[in-house]
Amino acid sequence: MGKSNELVFPWYIKNLPVNAERVAILGSTSDSFVRQKYPNASITLYDIQLGNWDINNDVWNIESSSYDLVVITRCAYFSKDPNNLIDKCMKILCAGGHLFIDWGLGDHWRFKNYKVGWVKDEEHEFAYYEDNFLWSTAWSHSLLAHPQVQIFAERIKKYGYNNIETAINAEIPSIYKIGDIDNILIKVDALALWEENPQLYILTIFQKSQVCKDEK
Repeated sequence: MGKSNELVFPWYIKNLPVNAERVAILGSTSDSFVRQKYPNASITLYDIQLGNWDINNDVWNIESSSYDLVVITRCAYFSKDPNNLIDKCMKILCAGGHLFIDWGLGDHWRFKNYKVGWVKDEEHEFAYYEDNFLWSTAWSHSLLAHPQVQIFAERIKKYGYNNIETAINAEIPSIYKIGDIDNILIKVDALALWEENPQLYILTIFQKSQVCKDEK
């Protein structure tokens, strides 16, 4: 996660639910920021680098209704079908549990003629391994009013992006339209990082609808 840890970790911790006993972290090989919040929780890591999870696999070898918190951090943009990603996460979440997903913007807008994951000037470059592209994001028109989104939108103008919404719709292959899926979305937040190399994290938090049963 690198240099953004000191900025992003407090933001994550502030937004995580008050209590969690069984946690799945998808897309990370470290549980440090979650462990700060839940020192006594049972935490399981799933990641391509660990060889036990691939975001675009049709089948996840994760038991249904296993966790009361699922965290997908800094990898949701690799999903080819973000709505399906959310649905699959809800299946491994116990009733009443929380799903925490952040979506990144910025990596693909740093260079004039080069974009990781998106086709531009006939280039389509993978991110970390072959066939691993930046495919998606989450977006809602209402985010334009968020102060952090406004900061990010101003910073990317130097790259020729004068309308963030137009750029997202034109260049990102798959967009989760916030609020369009039949799950309970309880919060949306955003965090802008760095003026020189602008980044934007969009946070979506869902809660499974029923009262959580004891499934231990």
